[in-house]
Amino acid sequence: MMEKAMIEEIVAKVLAAISSKTLEAAEADSGIPVGVSNRHIHLSAEHAAVLFGCGHELTYDRDLKQTGEFAAKETVTLVGPKGIIRGVRVLGPIRASTQIEISRTDGFSLGIKPPVRDSGNIAGSAGVVVVGAKGAITLEEGVICAARHIHISDTDAGQLKVSDGSRVKVAVNGERGAVLHNVLVRVRPGFRREFHIDTDEANALGLSNGQLVTLAGEEKQEVADYGVRMADVGCLAAATGKPLAPAAAPPKTPAVPGKKTVLAAAAVKNAAVSGAKSLTLPPGTLVTPLARDIASEYAIELIYFTR
Repeated sequence: MMEKAMIEEIVAKVLAAISSKTLEAAEADSGIPVGVSNRHIHLSAEHAAVLFGCGHELTYDRDLKQTGEFAAKETVTLVGPKGIIRGVRVLGPIRASTQIEISRTDGFSLGIKPPVRDSGNIAGSAGVVVVGAKGAITLEEGVICAARHIHISDTDAGQLKVSDGSRVKVAVNGERGAVLHNVLVRVRPGFRREFHIDTDEANALGLSNGQLVTLAGEEKQEVADYGVRMADVGCLAAATGKPLAPAAAPPKTPAVPGKKTVLAAAAVKNAAVSGAKSLTLPPGTLVTPLARDIASEYAIELIYFTR
């Protein structure tokens, strides 16, 4: 019996080693493992003290893939206008600001509308009540749907020819294969290669943890692929009468026959900063999903000019 147990243990270790080597080889060939991000909360020291008691330290449960990050044993309850979600995991370590990441479906359950944001960009986001073991806090902002993104080391970034802050496309194979746009790249020396999406996106695409996706080029290339030109902010008229570009802005980009104008997120953000309440767009303008989300978030009306 002892000999049989030893044989089984050795076989298991060999199979695990082979599996690990296979995954490493696949990753080296530009594959990026998927990390499905379930609802969770990052806490500031101040809020951790309120929720779990003064001087309380998060209790380590298990490591996450990114070095230094871990899942804690502590959980909280989220209370919204229309519902409650219990058992929301706290992730460590402690951060400078509290941030809650949920899915759109979770937002519907709570009765709130969290915007799609890059991690750390919580200004003007949704709020919720958070209940812990020792107390509760009311967040006026801090709840987001985390925008899909890639964690990658500087070495891998060089190999895949991407840089920190760039936006790329990601190809998903399989029965529900798709190309995902506007994926943020985050590069740090200690990062491990991982593509983060939330549960809604993972379920829609049939993805699970550890599956591999691949880069499909930088986002800018998409404009050329579809024969479009980006909208010149100076060409967009705001209802407030305020210019959306400095007086010394460069000349307007001339229209090219057969090509359409694209309204990107940057143009809408600039409009919001200028105080615009509407944007007048040339006929046939293509509005990116992110640009439309930002326009909705800042209550900017998109008006299509008709000749």
